[in-house]
Amino acid sequence: MAECDGEGCTEDKRIGMKYCDECATTRNDYWSLYVLKLQDACYYVGITTCPEKRLKEHTTGDRSTDWTEQHKPVGVAEVRDEIADTDELADALKLEREVTLEYMREKGWERVRGGPWCTPDMENPPWE
Repeated sequence: MAECDGEGCTEDKRIGMKYCDECATTRNDYWSLYVLKLQDACYYVGITTCPEKRLKEHTTGDRSTDWTEQHKPVGVAEVRDEIADTDELADALKLEREVTLEYMREKGWERVRGGPWCTPDMENPPWE
């Protein structure tokens, strides 16, 4: 990813990240996986080729999910860079599903969404 000089960056203290128009629009040539820590001890797992931009979209409400609308981001729990090349979307989606299930088992399925399980009103865990 191209690095900006930090001059135009602002810090979003809610999630502990800095971003600017330059670095927030830089697209990587690989997929990254991110886990957002949300209000109410909830989590959201996603993938993107532009982590700074995608995290900013979740916090500002632009292109956020229903889950992150209900439970606002308060921090970044985890970022895994270079999980797959951009032409390997299937691999990135597979890891997103695996990590989402990991978090659901560890934190409680009622408190975690991501991958194919983004609907806020799930009635049962995905493994049932």
